[in-house]
Amino acid sequence: MLLSLATGILILLFVLQQIQPAISQLKSIVSLTGMESDYAEILLKSVGVCFLTQLAGDVCRDAGEQSAASKIEFAGRCAVLLISLPLFTEVLGLASALIKL
Repeated sequence: MLLSLATGILILLFVLQQIQPAISQLKSIVSLTGMESDYAEILLKSVGVCFLTQLAGDVCRDAGEQSAASKIEFAGRCAVLLISLPLFTEVLGLASALIKL
């Protein structure tokens, strides 16, 4: 199990190094569109939490801990919800302003 965990971490670190140019390009695209960088930050954080949650859940499943895996996945979903609350607030404010027009 320890070898599997170490291998997973090494692969994750390798992938993070390889994805860095894509993240930089995404940031430049966001700056060109004039969209607030907060939205892109929320998106990137949410994707990161999803990947880490999936990795942690898979490690738990490999160790035979189905219950821990499901709890980790639930915690990941809650974390994504908490991260995206400012975006929900913005969307609801926009919808409210459109309704009042």
